[in-house]
Amino acid sequence: MRRKIRHFFSLLCMVTLFVSMLWSATTGKISGIVVDKSTGDPLPGANVIVAGTSLGSSVDMEGYFTILNVPPGLYEVEVTYIGYKKVNITDIMVNIDQTSRVDVEMEVEAIEGETVTIIAERDLLREDVATS
Repeated sequence: MRRKIRHFFSLLCMVTLFVSMLWSATTGKISGIVVDKSTGDPLPGANVIVAGTSLGSSVDMEGYFTILNVPPGLYEVEVTYIGYKKVNITDIMVNIDQTSRVDVEMEVEAIEGETVTIIAERDLLREDVATS
């Protein structure tokens, strides 16, 4: 009887181990650094998005980012930061249980705005009255 129980638990452990090995390594990751092209300074807060998915990350204070749980395949990554040109990097291959490295140098872009003219009218205020 004990031998059957021991055999059953051994078989159960082997099946559990096999199934966990199959499910554990089904995704990869994308990581890298985002810096200013002219100075080499990190750009904390830049947005890094895997195009066509809901996956993305924000750059940390040292300029690094990591996007986890990326299914294997060929991707495009978009990097945006206010005051800099948007950067698209194509043909990034993500393999199971591996890290794809993407380092980005961003160029400054002047943001042109519209001229806004405000015409103000003077309200009639009585300066000698503290409350009404």
